Formats: sequence, C-alpha cells, structure tokens
Amino acid sequence: MRKTPVALAVYAGVIIGMAGTTTAFASLDKTVTITVDGQSKQVRTFARDVGGLLARQHLKVGAHDTVAPRGGTKLTEGSKVVVRHGRQLALTIDGRQRTVWTTALTVDEALSALGVRADGAFFSADRSSRVPLSGLSLELRLPHRVTVLHDGKATRVTTTAATVVEVLHQAKVIVASTDKVSIPRTTRPTEGMQIRIIRVRQPVVSDTRPISFQTRTVRDKTMYRGTRKVVSAGVPGIKVFTFKLTVVDGVVKSRTLVSTKVARRAVDKVVRVGTKTRPGYGPNIGGAVDNLNWYALAGCESGHNPRAVSPKGYYGLYQFSLSTWHSVGGHGNPTDYSSNEQTYRAKLLYRNRGASPWPVCGSRLYS
Repeated sequence: MRKTPVALAVYAGVIIGMAGTTTAFASLDKTVTITVDGQSKQVRTFARDVGGLLARQHLKVGAHDTVAPRGGTKLTEGSKVVVRHGRQLALTIDGRQRTVWTTALTVDEALSALGVRADGAFFSADRSSRVPLSGLSLELRLPHRVTVLHDGKATRVTTTAATVVEVLHQAKVIVASTDKVSIPRTTRPTEGMQIRIIRVRQPVVSDTRPISFQTRTVRDKTMYRGTRKVVSAGVPGIKVFTFKLTVVDGVVKSRTLVSTKVARRAVDKVVRVGTKTRPGYGPNIGGAVDNLNWYALAGCESGHNPRAVSPKGYYGLYQFSLSTWHSVGGHGNPTDYSSNEQTYRAKLLYRNRGASPWPVCGSRLYS
C-alpha cells in the first residue's frame, strides 16, 4: 500500500521522538562507586545526585555522619561517594573523662583526628583495632616520671601505672603490711610525683631480769644463842619480759609489754639462828664478851685442863704466855689459879685484843 506524504511525515516524527527518549534514558543510567565505612562497591543508578543515590541505597545519614561529596552534588559516570557513620567514643585520659563523636574507623585514626599524642602511653585497646558503630570506651594513661623514696635512696621510674601500688611494683619496691606509704595506694600517678615509703617494723624482743631471793631464818635450839649458820645459799630467779617494739625507719618509737614469764623461781637463802642458852663459863665481866663460847676455846686450847703446859711455854686453860698473863693483871703462873680466874683474865685479854691471841682456836669463841 502506498503511503501518502502526510503519513510519511507523521511516521518520521514518531521515529525521531522515540530516538530522543532512548538517548535521554541512556544519559540517566550510570555506574558510580560508593564507599560506606571503608567498604566499597559499584552500583548502576539513575539517581541524578548524591542525595538521590543514598535514598535509592537506603542509607540514612545522621547528624554525626559525614558524606562526601555533599548530598546535592550531581552524579556522573564514575562518580565516587564516601559515607562514614559517626561513632561515640568514651575517652578517659589520665582519669579525665570526655565523650566525643568520630567518623574514624580505627583507634589510631580517631586519636589522630582528636589531636591526642600518646607515644609510650597505655591503651586499653589496640591502636589498630576498629571503632564499632556501637561505640567504644577507651582509656589512655600517659607516661609520667615518678620518684619512690625508700630505704635511704630514690628510685625513679617512668610509668603508665594506674595506681601507686602498681608504681611500687614496677619500681620493685616491696612494701610490708606494716609499712606506711605517704600517698594513698589507690592514687593515680602524676608527673613529678614523689612517693615516700616509711618502714615500720614491730619486732618482739625479750628482756631477762633477776628476781631477788628472800632470806629465811630458822630458829635452832641446838645452836647457842648468837650463832648463825647458812643452811642453803640463796639463788636469784629469772623473769622474762616480752615487748613488742614499733620501729619507724630504724628508730624505736614505742615499746609495749606483751607478756611476762618466770623462767626460774628464786630459791630462798636459809639461815639457822641459835636459840640455846650458852652455859656459864667463868665470871661475868659485863657485855657481849660474856656470851662468847669460852668453853669451846678452852677445849681447843687445853682440852679443859687448867694445869696444861705446852712445850713452847704456854700455860693453863687458854695457853697464856707468862708475859700475856701478867699484862692482864695475872700473878705468877696461870696454872696456879682456878678455871674461873683464868677465864676472867682471858676475857680481859679479849676485850683488849680480840681473838688474835688465839690464832688457831680463836674462831671457836663464835661457834
């Protein structure tokens, strides 16, 4: 069938319109790269701008998120769009806390973005670890120079310890339970801090002291009055005192009695005292001389023989020399006089010279 010119013109117009529509559709379809939190992918999209792309990808952008380029930027073939979601970082630096938002993907990147220089610091998480979308709590302890004063010396350490106790452990300073630390042990170290250790020891010591013995007398009727005899010597006892000392840096500050104990009891000294009345021997001349044991002296010197004569020229009960006899008023020879007379003269001699005239037997006077 043969087409009329009018029909041909209409047909041509339809063909041209269809070609224009195809060209316009092709210009809207493009391939772009989108990177979300470090993860990249290529997508084909008809979106005209970045905002449209995010909407078609169902990506919501909040106040703490970043998008590059901006949402109104026109998309072309090969465009690149980067999206980073914000993460909350609870940051503690040397005990000071603050909360910040960051789009950094790693701990190290976040610290760099915040301008935190932390060379040699302690981190509660690895610096290369990722910061999750749920957020992260991170503790940093910066290095500080601390001096520990102990035992007469100073130990200096550079430390990131969290407490004074950890500093002492790092400095290898042993602190006993009785020692004192100048700063509370849970305190966080700071730059230039000085920690003094006060050594406190509480040794237990003993002190031995004597216990005096008592003297006990026993009346003995078999011994003459005025005579004494030690039956047993006294022995001191021993008492042990136990003290607890408090020694601060080598100086004793206090001394507390803990206990006492008798290690050995004292033994009394026992003395027998005579109560027997001495037999009278010779006339009394008055005084203590009459109470001496003249009977015992006469027995030792002459065997109670008033006529005794020794080869050396001594006479009578008390073996007078003639010169000694005459010195106490005696006449002639002692053997010519009675026992009473001789005892009387012997008492006079004792009053003048004591027991010295009888060097061997004189001690019998005191028996």
